[in-house]
Amino acid sequence: MAFCKKCGAQLDDDAVFCHLCGTPVPKTKASSPDSSHDIGKTIRRDGVVYGVVNLENLPAGHVIDERYEIKSKIGQGGFGAVYRVFDRKMNVDKAIKVIPDAISNDRRAMSNLHREAQTMIRLNHKNIVRVYDLHEEGSVKYIDMEFIDGKNLRDLLLDYPNQRLPEGEVKKLALQITEGLGYAHKQQVIHRDIKPQNIMLTKDGQIKLMDFGIAETLRTSMGMIQNTSTSGTLLYMSPEQLMGDSIRRTSDIYSLGATLYELLCGHPPFYSGDIQIQIQNKIPENIEHISDEMNAILQACLAKNSHERPQNCEILKKSIEKGTPRLSKAEKSLFLSGGQDNIIVVLDNIKDVSLDMVYVKGGTFQMGSTNGYNDEEPVHMVTVGDFYIGKHEVMQKQWKTIMGNNPSNWKGDNLPVEKVSWNEAQEFIHRLNAKTGGHFRLPTEAEWEYTARGGAKSRGYEYADSNNVDKVAWYRENSVKKTHPVGQKQSNELGLYDMSGNVWEWCQDWYGKNYYSISPINNPKGPSNGPYRVLRGGGWSTDASYTRVAYRGGYGPSGASSRMGFRLAWTR
Repeated sequence: MAFCKKCGAQLDDDAVFCHLCGTPVPKTKASSPDSSHDIGKTIRRDGVVYGVVNLENLPAGHVIDERYEIKSKIGQGGFGAVYRVFDRKMNVDKAIKVIPDAISNDRRAMSNLHREAQTMIRLNHKNIVRVYDLHEEGSVKYIDMEFIDGKNLRDLLLDYPNQRLPEGEVKKLALQITEGLGYAHKQQVIHRDIKPQNIMLTKDGQIKLMDFGIAETLRTSMGMIQNTSTSGTLLYMSPEQLMGDSIRRTSDIYSLGATLYELLCGHPPFYSGDIQIQIQNKIPENIEHISDEMNAILQACLAKNSHERPQNCEILKKSIEKGTPRLSKAEKSLFLSGGQDNIIVVLDNIKDVSLDMVYVKGGTFQMGSTNGYNDEEPVHMVTVGDFYIGKHEVMQKQWKTIMGNNPSNWKGDNLPVEKVSWNEAQEFIHRLNAKTGGHFRLPTEAEWEYTARGGAKSRGYEYADSNNVDKVAWYRENSVKKTHPVGQKQSNELGLYDMSGNVWEWCQDWYGKNYYSISPINNPKGPSNGPYRVLRGGGWSTDASYTRVAYRGGYGPSGASSRMGFRLAWTR
């Protein structure tokens, strides 16, 4: 079978001229019907060609359905070419994605694509590329879409020095992305393939998410046809997606985290070696040149357990929007410098009796655990502001300087003060503030867990800076049934000691067993009342499981025992 080179009409085998346009038909060698010199032969390339029309390389001026005039090719993926076209009927430029015939000839694949297109046509948001129609009639099948005059984020990255975007620019982009993605999630639409190549930036600075579901449907259909595994894009796939488990909103949030990581770092979190093993098991490295707050957001998005990620885009957006307070000069004048991060409050002008406080840059983290007790759930995203926290638990020499007595069972200046009730800790703080003019207080439960986990420098350990409890904690198995001088065990990522073990530490909050289910995102402060105040960190008399950073305890505010002490916080 032959076709006219000029007009594409089907020719009779013995034709000398085209019966439609009159173009001469060159004779071919009968012995070489498949010769590349046969001008009239049908061109076929990887199963994406109709007649003489090569769907992967439609020429400018070619008209589809007497309506869409090809202007230029703007993209090519494994599942079809994308063209900029002029819609003669609507008098506007559009984009069309041409469907390969391997899919268009498969009824099941087209049924899936039809269903996905119906969903996408309903999405109408400024940060999502509009899908107008799926054209299933005629020799060429295609998806009719909004044309975006701009470039995708992968191409944008190439325009920057070191192929990295400034953090401020990434935050602006991320806020738009979370708006569009959050809208889709509320419509019960999961993207399933968030990556820089699927995020467009228009010339006027507007983000447009594209290929919601459609690319994945094409990929899955092609995988079934070719018997290959084609789900997702490996560099941005969540652990559960990699394992073939169900895909949810938090899977998109993982992929978004990997995308933001690449924009800030120049490459995804895992990009060489055995990527699948790393996605499932390795914690991404923090990016050195960005803020601790942004690193914390990325680590939250890239958590291996989907329940420990931001559970929706609204939470993530608020975390990105959050500002962090700074100390005034007057507030800083209360302290003597103890280094870049630490500050020292000298008590009664005796340098040996001072409070060593560590600056904690606020950030966002996943509070709670799915591997503990019921009151540690649900895991939820929390954002805390900047504050200072004690490097050590309050010691007996500090207590004696302020209170004039020592209630502790075991005596020693550098031992943590114990047998202190929550009410007595408040009295100590009241006198301390009166003496120094400061704003000391107990940490909130959220602040305590954030710092115990290592703040923005967290490496995700079960105990404070280790999965080996003996390295960081005095607890029942190694304490010899007593407290120990502070600072003898390994510190955590923030340089804080004894966050796990030694003595239980009072927090400011009332304890609420089910509080996590209603906790606000920003700086939660616990229930408004209750019979117990929060205790954290475990102590010398407890099992190792009680010294986990996520474990929650409670006790009446007037109660005291040799197991209970406290640590100070300070903020404006």
